[in-house]
Amino acid sequence: MNSILYRSDNNVDDNNYKIAFLLIFFLIFKIFYTGIYPFINGNGNLYLIFKPLIIYLIYYIVLIIFNRKNNSYYIVLSLIISFIIPIDTPLYVFIIGSIVGNIISFLCKNKISSVVISYLLITVYLFNIDIYTGIFKYIYLFLIFISFIYLITNKLVKTRVLFISFILILMINIISNNFIFDISMFCLLFVVSDNRYTPVTGYSQVISSILFGVFIYIFRYILELNYYFFLSILLQELLSIIINYCNIKLYDNKVINHLFALHKI
Repeated sequence: MNSILYRSDNNVDDNNYKIAFLLIFFLIFKIFYTGIYPFINGNGNLYLIFKPLIIYLIYYIVLIIFNRKNNSYYIVLSLIISFIIPIDTPLYVFIIGSIVGNIISFLCKNKISSVVISYLLITVYLFNIDIYTGIFKYIYLFLIFISFIYLITNKLVKTRVLFISFILILMINIISNNFIFDISMFCLLFVVSDNRYTPVTGYSQVISSILFGVFIYIFRYILELNYYFFLSILLQELLSIIINYCNIKLYDNKVINHLFALHKI
């Protein structure tokens, strides 16, 4: 039974702090790319340098307000959104999107990531994403590669979901000959394979990952939506709720309880 589940010997807080440690490097990269580098070249200002940190603090406070408690996972979520939010996003738009996103997530009993909903709301309004060019795209890819190894070796994500989703997205990009260096790979590592929003059993993870690849293709190349990635993630998370519910119905309750007990160890 152990083979069909993601299992880690680390406790939840330790895992969150390990992921947060990794995310700090992406935040530093974002600050340099969108703030310090333009400032050195005379095209930026001090506000842009500190804006990712401001976004981090705002989202962290919003999470605490809505959940009425502190949690190490909030550090992870706040670091993620501080990296993926476009730098030209007005703060009032970000604040409104964050509040509405957390309200929707709260009403859904946190079964859908507030980061995904907040980002979708903000991106639909702006129709804009950050794309890395020049030497920065190679630095970005290096960070992605190191993160990939780090997350796998420390058992911080569901490896099956990560590998299948990565291969499908890579195949789609090769076939279309239109690889974009945006936040997709980052979100693949830190959002798509998040243990909280993916199916529990192994075969369900395979099905969910394949459908995620299908969603990516439909939204990006058929409908040509700028926010294709997060819309695909949202549908995957909704699908995971249904799949996990079906798993409970298919398995005997005692077996399910045992599986979940193993999953939490």
